[in-house]
Amino acid sequence: MVVYMWNNRGQHRSVIASIRAKIQERAASVSSFNLVYVKRDANWPAHLCAQYASRYRVDCTWGPRPPLF
Repeated sequence: MVVYMWNNRGQHRSVIASIRAKIQERAASVSSFNLVYVKRDANWPAHLCAQYASRYRVDCTWGPRPPLF
């Protein structure tokens, strides 16, 4: 639902409009931003990557393989 609302943001008014606006503002400051649907069981690696980035607060780009946690 969130991906659909993002892709069709001109057509929807919702309670998350302010959050969506903040995401859009921050996304404008990076060279590439994509929002895609991922099945729940595939979200665990993304969760680990986000925890790592949050904990160590480092800017980095990972190649074809993410680091082992």
